[in-house]
Amino acid sequence: MRREWIEQRWIVAVDVGERCAPVRPSVVAVPRGHVGALLDGSAARVQVAPHLQTRQGEHGHPEGAVEHRVHGERFHPGRREDVRGLRVRLHRNHVRRAAADQHHGRGHREETIGGDRLDGPLHRSELIGDVLVEDAGALLEVLGSAYEGIDVRPRVDAGVQVRGRSGLEHQLLVAASGGGGREPGPPHAGDADPRAHRHRFYHAAVNDVVWSPSPAYVERANVTRFMRAHGIETYDELIRRSIEDIGWFWDAVIDDLDIEFFQPYAEVFDTRSGVEWTTWFTGGVLNLAHQCVDRWASRTPDAPAVLGEGEDGSVRTWTYADLREETDRLARGLRSLGVEPRDTVGIFLPMIPEAVAAIMACSKLGAIWVPIFSGFGPDAVAARLADARTKVLITADGSPRKGQVVPMKATADRAADIAGRVEHIVVLRHLHDPATPWNEGRDRWWDDIADDDEPMPAEALEAEHPLFIGYTSGTTGKPKGVVHVHGGFLVKIAEEVAYQVDLHPGEVLHWATDLGWIMGPWEIVGSLALGATVLLFEGAPTHPGADRLWSLIERHAVTALGVSPTLIRALIPHGLEPVRAHDLSSLRILASTGEPWDPASYGWLFERVGQRRLPIINLSGGTEVGACFLSPTPICELKPLTLRGPALGMAVDVWGQDGTPAGPNEVGELVCTQPWPSMTRGIWGDPQRYLDTYWSRWPGVWVHGDWAVRDEDGFWFLRGR
Repeated sequence: MRREWIEQRWIVAVDVGERCAPVRPSVVAVPRGHVGALLDGSAARVQVAPHLQTRQGEHGHPEGAVEHRVHGERFHPGRREDVRGLRVRLHRNHVRRAAADQHHGRGHREETIGGDRLDGPLHRSELIGDVLVEDAGALLEVLGSAYEGIDVRPRVDAGVQVRGRSGLEHQLLVAASGGGGREPGPPHAGDADPRAHRHRFYHAAVNDVVWSPSPAYVERANVTRFMRAHGIETYDELIRRSIEDIGWFWDAVIDDLDIEFFQPYAEVFDTRSGVEWTTWFTGGVLNLAHQCVDRWASRTPDAPAVLGEGEDGSVRTWTYADLREETDRLARGLRSLGVEPRDTVGIFLPMIPEAVAAIMACSKLGAIWVPIFSGFGPDAVAARLADARTKVLITADGSPRKGQVVPMKATADRAADIAGRVEHIVVLRHLHDPATPWNEGRDRWWDDIADDDEPMPAEALEAEHPLFIGYTSGTTGKPKGVVHVHGGFLVKIAEEVAYQVDLHPGEVLHWATDLGWIMGPWEIVGSLALGATVLLFEGAPTHPGADRLWSLIERHAVTALGVSPTLIRALIPHGLEPVRAHDLSSLRILASTGEPWDPASYGWLFERVGQRRLPIINLSGGTEVGACFLSPTPICELKPLTLRGPALGMAVDVWGQDGTPAGPNEVGELVCTQPWPSMTRGIWGDPQRYLDTYWSRWPGVWVHGDWAVRDEDGFWFLRGR
């Protein structure tokens, strides 16, 4: 059996000066996202070609780590007077590869192109960038958004000086030089696998702790309060106890965060049906909307719950009293349309305050909400509506995006026609477009049905009552809807936002996200469960200017900011002026998720934006996890790019292919050996697919599909999927 796929090669050609004399390139292999080139006065032309070497192994998992190869070409020192800058040419090459299924994918044909070994012929090369920069220090600004992790770093043993880089950026980056294709220094004695040396080479470049919490950070942290209440002296002790006794930990979290149950639970968790089908807070009765809306509307009615900024700069503030009023009106309107507990309601809205009201209205009724990415086309929306058997769809007449109108109602109409079953479409007059398409028998205006001011009490629901269906697949193929429930999702997300990003009442959380990504529900539920404020932004973070994200922070005094590495790479080419134009002093936490970091982007965010005063709380989990497997807290020391280790209460490990724990600096499978509250309760309508996807590798063990590694100091890093 043969498998074929397409890889993308990123090739960066850097010309120093106008003349060069290319010689045989050197080749150095380093792990994913961490490459550098020696760019001093004697370097003439440097090609950096990260080589994605993914091979298919058992169970469809990639074999080995991802390789990057660095090519450095020297030219005569006598020409140094010709150097007038760095000319950067960025190409995207598409390469076809074929692998034979032998020894878990190790057998494959190879060809050599330009001194580099490739599998199969080069398809085509596309020039996508040609820029002249003045020095090595400017290279990061040019390449940060286009290439994952290229920068410069001096080789101390060569006596090279590279100007214009700050300390952390030097520390993060891997220098490559030398000839004959040799790695910089011999492998350590006893290395049976050459990859072992590459992992050590990488960790030597990022081995220093760059963040240590100040006494003030430790003192004000929510997690510090928790530790003191239970006589726990160190964070490592807390991690150990939270994993060894998950019943104690989650019960203590509920007490610490004052999560209200209408009826107390009899036991914290129950695995009698198997760990795959663990239930939580057995016998307990609650409602997520009561915790997030009603109780705060009674306690702190005038506190801001939701801030919404539109692309045009308009700002709306909803207090907790406002949010309860809007939620109750919509809940009564949905009930008038026949929505009952366990009915499914699609939410196809931009990131605006009404999206929060829609989530909470469905939750109050016990209906199951289905958040859908606001940028999807009709087919992708229809696939989710059909799979979830959606009864009602909530949408808007349209949404602005970079000065254009996204026709959400037209998309919703087409999707409902394709999916069938949708009885009503509730339409928010967001843009007040008089040309909004309309179906008299099916469509209802939001404000027409949400016109009853009578308070709406939250339904008393079992903790295992379904809350929402989140979809994890892309825009093609059968969507995979994972089910989350009121009790487990509420408790886990409240715990994460409280302890990981350390949010307090009166503080503001903003995550650059969409409702259709798990981080949308995460920021909304987490902020409101704690009585804090969530900031939603409708629009592009670089429109109308590159400072839009930073202006949001200043205008709304954001306390915790969540981003993806991709967003930071998109902002780097705009330079630091957009950042420096705004007061970011309100920020205490930087957070991230979505993909592994590259060192250049991490360094830019940590040093240039955060000024080394803010931790980067790097999270990793997934829609099906409902939360995070790995995460630090603000009281942890941090190395660059790290996730620090297991999130609280999460019994995660790194296993080799033989099902035993991997050693330090050995890449392995990310697994979880105990249940957690927000674990999906299965794939909607397909329980066997759930078991096959996550539980079929080893009995009673969740296999997530991520590659992870721990260094010799116990810091965790991800290596992709």
